[in-house]
Amino acid sequence: MIRRTGPSPDHRFRIASGQLDPGARWRITAAREPLGPPQWMAGFSENTPEEFVTAVTEALLVALPGTDWTGEKHPALKEGQFAGDAALDALVAAGWRTMGEAGGIRQVESPDYLARASLRRNADLLDLMGHCALVIEAGTQDAGEPYWQALFTADVPALVTDAFVRTLTDPAPLRRDGEWMDEHLLAHARFTMTEDGLVPLPRAYTDHDLDLATAQTLSNLLAGADAVVTVDDATTVLADQALPSTQQQRGAHHLG
Repeated sequence: MIRRTGPSPDHRFRIASGQLDPGARWRITAAREPLGPPQWMAGFSENTPEEFVTAVTEALLVALPGTDWTGEKHPALKEGQFAGDAALDALVAAGWRTMGEAGGIRQVESPDYLARASLRRNADLLDLMGHCALVIEAGTQDAGEPYWQALFTADVPALVTDAFVRTLTDPAPLRRDGEWMDEHLLAHARFTMTEDGLVPLPRAYTDHDLDLATAQTLSNLLAGADAVVTVDDATTVLADQALPSTQQQRGAHHLG
């Protein structure tokens, strides 16, 4: 995890960690003038995967070491760059489902129902912890609190949200230490912890899967039988039958 915190060379960007609000364990603040009032903020809760936070901080270091840190020229300090719809559109293009829009809030959800993103169109400019402009979070709906969440105020530049979404939808697998993950989340992600480490759970089967397997097995049994097939015969064969599943094993990338 990133440990060094502090301001940029010109004191326009500040990365802080510590005993902040639990919803924003890491907070990035940007100001147009050195030590001036914030222009935008981004916050990340404690369990946010470190590659997400790193992607954002690296996006701020564009063209390093040639980055011009002055407020007038740094690309993260130009006005009118917020692209919340583009961020959600990128998630939809990666397979997330559109949940619709109501009350000025647009929502999308990951294929495995373990992550969500909400775009609030009428958010206050610098409201980070209450009703911020863009929220991306992971965790089951019935868990009460999200496993992790990323928060962005209304003027966060596209280079920041783009970097976060690219990392979130990166299909490259990552190793996670299950002992540090939420058991409720792991169960929904179809994993469990054993003495041997993180182990995938068996796939879920639908009633339709059971019907298909039973019908196919009985059909094969009857077709090859030379005599009457008893219930016990069928039960024995079905007990040993490998059951295929029509359910796809779904998984969201990099949930942590």
